[in-house]
Amino acid sequence: MAARSETEALLASAAADLLDGEGGLARTRARRDAGGGLDRAVWGRMAEMGWFSLLLPEAHGGLGLAPADALAFLEEIGARLAPEPVVAAIAAQPLLAACGTAAADALLARAAAGAVVVCADPGEGAPGAMAGAEGLAFAPPGVDAAVAFDAAGRRLLALDPAEARALATVDGGALAFLADGPGAVLLGEGAAAEAAFAAARDVMRLGHAAELCGLTGRALDMTLDYMRLRRQFGQPIGAFQALQHRAATHFVDVSATRAVVREAGRAFGTPKQAGAAAAAKAAAGAAALRVLKDCIQLHGAIGFADEHDIGLYLRRAMVLAAAAGPPRACRAVFGTARAAELEAPLPRRTARAAGLAASHAN
Repeated sequence: MAARSETEALLASAAADLLDGEGGLARTRARRDAGGGLDRAVWGRMAEMGWFSLLLPEAHGGLGLAPADALAFLEEIGARLAPEPVVAAIAAQPLLAACGTAAADALLARAAAGAVVVCADPGEGAPGAMAGAEGLAFAPPGVDAAVAFDAAGRRLLALDPAEARALATVDGGALAFLADGPGAVLLGEGAAAEAAFAAARDVMRLGHAAELCGLTGRALDMTLDYMRLRRQFGQPIGAFQALQHRAATHFVDVSATRAVVREAGRAFGTPKQAGAAAAAKAAAGAAALRVLKDCIQLHGAIGFADEHDIGLYLRRAMVLAAAAGPPRACRAVFGTARAAELEAPLPRRTARAAGLAASHAN
């Protein structure tokens, strides 16, 4: 794994310290048992530390970091199963800043406190049981406003999740079912609004991919620890070669996926951004489900018990894998982007070199 920069290391350390100090997995389990909902105290501390302004340009009062600088930070959040919609809140501020309208600027002034999130289109981000529902989007309840894109009217809207019907998710959280209504605020429209929302969606896909990398790596570490501890036939089960091979395969899966996600982070700001973000999200979602399902198996009967934390990781992986586009939808996005890239005309110098090579071959 590539060495982290000082900025990446500081952000990751801050995330780990805050979430561990607030109770770690015990808090996540308690929030689930209490029926979900936004933990306002923790959410406020995240806002005070400037988490939601990481990608906001400095001209608007943010830190102006690139998405790649926040990947290690988001991995730590994923590893600790933080139930707060951090990625959606981070994506909201650059989106609002790009709108350039009075309504968006007014909302941006409140967004630093985490009041606003970007939400997913049901056709892309809803779990399978919700995909048939009609409406604009799904967003985590408890925030003041959610930004959704109305593809039919090419309008970017701010909607109130408090007016929405809440739907439970498999990890014990909830999603608010949003629809256009009289209280919706127009933030922008046309090609500019569509492009701004597409960029925010890329950030969400990359961010959720990083979260998935973090939680998958942590779940595998938990499983390896268990394999060293659990004994069968007088020796640790980790000594059995068949199980070692399975663990090694998962280690390669996690490492390769993390490399794909980091490469996608470096593609931001280039024409490959959308395809790379979708590819990272598809890879991370599919890998997380593969690895987590086997982690449950490697724990044996205890892995199926709700009392063991490994089950929390599988449930969160299922939700994050569907957020902002499940693997199948993201692969389709990547395929479309790749096809467009291949069909684009070659740069003049490259085309001339290809012509010379062809002539020499003949």
